[in-house]
Amino acid sequence: MERMVSFQFEKGLEDTHDLLLAGSLLLRPIIKKHVEPLMHVIVDDFEDEIMCVKKEFINFKNVFTVLGLNELPTDDCFPKVSGAISFLKKLGHRIIGLHKEHELYEYPLFDNERGGYVSDIFNIMVQEIDDFTKMLLDKWIVECWQGIQQDIILTLLEKDEANKLRVNFTERLIFALKDIKVVRLLSCDVSDNLTKFFCREDELWQARIKLMRIAEWYNDTFERAHPTEKRLIAAEMILIEEQMKPLLDSIKWNAF
Repeated sequence: MERMVSFQFEKGLEDTHDLLLAGSLLLRPIIKKHVEPLMHVIVDDFEDEIMCVKKEFINFKNVFTVLGLNELPTDDCFPKVSGAISFLKKLGHRIIGLHKEHELYEYPLFDNERGGYVSDIFNIMVQEIDDFTKMLLDKWIVECWQGIQQDIILTLLEKDEANKLRVNFTERLIFALKDIKVVRLLSCDVSDNLTKFFCREDELWQARIKLMRIAEWYNDTFERAHPTEKRLIAAEMILIEEQMKPLLDSIKWNAF
C-alpha cells in the first residue's frame, strides 16, 4: 500500500512540485525513501524564485543608485517613496510567503547540504531587501519632515501675479500625507512627528476642499463677470477681500 502511495506522491510531485498536503505520510520509511531523491524539486523551485527576486532587486537598486529615487519604476498610483517601499515589500513577500509554506512541511526539506545552502541565500536576500528598505525609510523620514516644516508655515491662500487665488497647500505636503498613509499600511514605522502630522489628514483635507471652493468662486467671479457687473459688486468684493486677508497674510497651515 505504501509503495502505491509513494508512486502517487511521485506523480503528484512531478505535476505540481507540491506535496504539502501529504503531511506526515512523507515520513513513513518506505514513502520517504521513495520520494527523498525527488523532493529537491521543491527546493530548486524556491532557489529559482530567490534568484528571480534577486535579479529584480539588483536592477531596482541600481536604478536608485545611478538615477535616483524619482526614476525608480514604481506604480504610478503611489508617490515615489511609498511606491518603492511597496515594491520592495512585494519582492520580499514572494520568497517569504514560499518559505512560510515550506515550513509547514513535516518533511525536512532544508535539513541537508543543498537545503542549507538555499536557506542561507534566502536569509541573505531577505536581509538585503530589509536593509535597503530601511535605508530608504530612514532617508525619507528625515527629508519628509524637513519638507513638512518648510511648507506647513505657508499661509492658507495665495495670489499670483494675475490676481488669481489658489489654495497654498503644496504638492510636497500632499505627497507626504500619501506616503505616510501607505507606509503605515505596509506596517513600517514612522517618526512621531510624521504620525502627528498624518493625524491631521482629515482636518487638512476638509480645509483644502472649503478653500478650493472659495478660490474657484473668487476666480470665476473675476474671470466671467462683465465690467458692469464688477462695478455693481465692488463694495461686496471689498468686504470679501478684507475677510480673506488673514487667509492670505497670517493664518498658516500649522495654526489654523
